[in-house]
Amino acid sequence: MPAWLWVMQGIASLLGLANFALALFVLVKLHRAEGATKTVLALLCGIYLIFWGWDNAGRYGFTREMRLWILCMVAQLALVGVFMLLVGA
Repeated sequence: MPAWLWVMQGIASLLGLANFALALFVLVKLHRAEGATKTVLALLCGIYLIFWGWDNAGRYGFTREMRLWILCMVAQLALVGVFMLLVGA
């Protein structure tokens, strides 16, 4: 495998780590605002966390983090998609 594919895979992995960290950040905000029941719901159904985050980002002041989280998700999905097309997986 060429070296640039390893670099692309490494960047996708770093984006995945950032994605995880930002999801954890929003999960902590959710837990502090709504309690344990909705936190468990968000852990079981991740799309709830995204919707809750966008609905409450302005109220709790983390709009920038939500934008960064969505950007990391889209960039990671795009890189993994291109990687799979190039490798033929």
